[in-house]
Amino acid sequence: MKRLLLFSLLLWPGIALLAQSPDTTLIQLGNPNKIIEEVVTLDGKITTAITGDPVSGASVSIEGFGNAIQTDGFGNFRLFLPPGSYRIVLDHPGHLPITRRMEVYRSGSISLQMSLPTKEMAEILVTAYGQDTKVADVTAGVERMKVRDIEVQPAFMGEVDVIKSLQWLPGVSSVGEGAAGFNVRGGRADQNLILLEGAPLFNPNHLLGFFSAIQSDMVESFTLYKGHVPAYLGGRASSVLDIATRYGNPDSFQVRLGLGVVSARFAAEGPIGNQGGSFLAGGRSAYSNWVLRQAKDPYISRSEAGFQDAYAAARLPISENNILEVFAYGSRDRFQFFNLFGYAYQTGVAGAHYYHLFQDNMSLEVSAHVGRYDSDYFDPEGFDAGRSENGIGYVHSRQMWSWNPGKHQFRAGMEQTLYDQHEGTLSPDGPGSAVLPSATPAERGLEMAFFLSDDWEPAPWISFSAGIRFVEYWQMGPGGIRQYDPSYPRQLSSVIDSLSFGPWERMHRYSGWEPRASARVRLDENTSIKASYNRLQQFIHLISNTTASTPVDLWQIANAYLRPQVADQFSLGLYRNFDAHRWESSVEAFYKDQSQLIEYQDFASLLVNPFLETELVNAEGRAYGVEAMIRKKRGRLTGWLGYTYSRSLVRSTTPFPEEQINAGAWFPANYDQPHQLDFVANFNLLRGSSFGVNLAYRRGRPFTALEASYETQETVIPLFSYRNEYRIPDYLRIDASLTFGSVVPAWNDQLSFSVYNMLGRDNAYSVFYQRPENTFIPKPYQLSVLGAAFPSLTYQVDF
Repeated sequence: MKRLLLFSLLLWPGIALLAQSPDTTLIQLGNPNKIIEEVVTLDGKITTAITGDPVSGASVSIEGFGNAIQTDGFGNFRLFLPPGSYRIVLDHPGHLPITRRMEVYRSGSISLQMSLPTKEMAEILVTAYGQDTKVADVTAGVERMKVRDIEVQPAFMGEVDVIKSLQWLPGVSSVGEGAAGFNVRGGRADQNLILLEGAPLFNPNHLLGFFSAIQSDMVESFTLYKGHVPAYLGGRASSVLDIATRYGNPDSFQVRLGLGVVSARFAAEGPIGNQGGSFLAGGRSAYSNWVLRQAKDPYISRSEAGFQDAYAAARLPISENNILEVFAYGSRDRFQFFNLFGYAYQTGVAGAHYYHLFQDNMSLEVSAHVGRYDSDYFDPEGFDAGRSENGIGYVHSRQMWSWNPGKHQFRAGMEQTLYDQHEGTLSPDGPGSAVLPSATPAERGLEMAFFLSDDWEPAPWISFSAGIRFVEYWQMGPGGIRQYDPSYPRQLSSVIDSLSFGPWERMHRYSGWEPRASARVRLDENTSIKASYNRLQQFIHLISNTTASTPVDLWQIANAYLRPQVADQFSLGLYRNFDAHRWESSVEAFYKDQSQLIEYQDFASLLVNPFLETELVNAEGRAYGVEAMIRKKRGRLTGWLGYTYSRSLVRSTTPFPEEQINAGAWFPANYDQPHQLDFVANFNLLRGSSFGVNLAYRRGRPFTALEASYETQETVIPLFSYRNEYRIPDYLRIDASLTFGSVVPAWNDQLSFSVYNMLGRDNAYSVFYQRPENTFIPKPYQLSVLGAAFPSLTYQVDF
């Protein structure tokens, strides 16, 4: 590997790359000597070259004017401009960006074409939209990326991973290798709304967090809202990850096959009919057991792990003004550690989107989704042999009207989500099991929202995005509510009454306003300042007393005992580009107040507990920090360097001293990591080949230590520190990858070699205590998930 790396670095400087020639096409409307309008109206339509299909969601901007607008579902846009000369910039995930010169002296219409990217590119482009999007966009704290941006990054076992790629961005982290979920700006893992084509996902991971549940071949782009969240999105208290999938090639049939060390995948796409329709279908399966068999540790070599997933989508143009899109996704996982314990979990979602164009600047989008997530935890042998099952389903819909009258872009609509929390069960497994059966009741909740927003640019140097969202939540029957004596902590002994409710009867109600606002002031062509404020409410909790979320964790909807989480987020940022937008830099500060959180009592019993509220403690949180990034977006060398200083603190708010954590003082959250450094670089070597290297550093996260022990009547009594008073060792990892294009000259193929954890560091995941034989004093041990370098080889071919 060292020789290969050295060869690549020596070869790279001497390689000549093709230069992109500037476009000289001139678009002209009217005569400069016959100007009769003070403001001209420019209507445009963007289509894909060759196929002629409309390009929806393309970014359209005028250099020097700041805010960009997006094309509707039919590729249309409208601009209002003073007569003059301009440069129009078009960008869209999955298409090559273009720039055109314009001389506009009268109102009129234009048509523009965007090309699909070819495999061999003269340079790598690390950006999702316009060259100055970070500076010009009114939205603060947003990250937009295309799949081709992350395909060049080193990946664990060769699998390009959307979820893991986010953790290389400032303000995004996880608690360790193999941990499911991620944390954004001091928020909890369950506070991230993950949308697959608008459908919520409750578990976006495979193999307990080592792989993303979303196959990269199906993804077109993804957007992470970690600061300002548009009013039409809601339901979580920290961030929104919006994953947009592809709908296939409407011009020709294509097949992609990929073969890696632990998994194989395929994807097929092509046209439907002769009206521009298209489809995309694919799947993936893991065969990782053979890797486990190589381990010397019998606990690992006799373990099992695997997953499968599948995705299908189609776009069906009904008429010139109507488009229908449908999709479906399913996945299944199974993991068993020796004969001690195991997990099995599965996800299924399906949805449809209908777009109607009323006129060039007015459209309607109606979407509907259904989804279900089920998890199963099992102990296969012994007295503890048993099986615990839980799950949640939902029906979701949204109706959104969009209107773009020039300098304004209005959105208004409604959103509805019906949650169906399944009955949780614990049952014995086998004749020798001593597990006693138990169950928790099923619950239902209805969340309804109304929203209105406006993106307004009164002048090129200033723009605003303001919105309001009102949310109404009902806990629905059948069910019961126990009433506790408020003078005592919640215990079964303090129950004073109980109320019963019939099917679909409203049991409890929550409601509230969610104001959203963001502003951008452009100091010059390359510099801007942004500020934002957002209120977010969350009507669902992830019940887990582990550091990282696991498949067995319970998704619990809000009820009479668990109030909705509320977060108020503030952010302020400075953004500046350099060298004709080749370099991009930003510094953002944030502060977040969180209320109505839950923490857990010491030694809480959470597994299939019908009296769960007796194990919970009310809490509040706060998070603050600063993110800094410098990114090179174009050229032979691309990538970024990011640093985050972030704190996330929690304190219990219960009035009862016996329930207080750390005597009611603030303490670090389980995922609090004050310092985070990320370095991502990609070198374009030969045409179609590249070398990538990533470096990640994290300050060790907190844990509760065992400070002392004493023995009484042959029983060891441990004495623990304050909660999360100590920290595990710091985390450092370096990954590298080398990708070759066109391995077989007659094929459109690619070979990627990567090494995960090149230094073979034994990074700590957690610290635990065990008592050695012949002594009563427990000793600390460090748990590492991956303590060695993991090489992988992946081959991909397109037909």
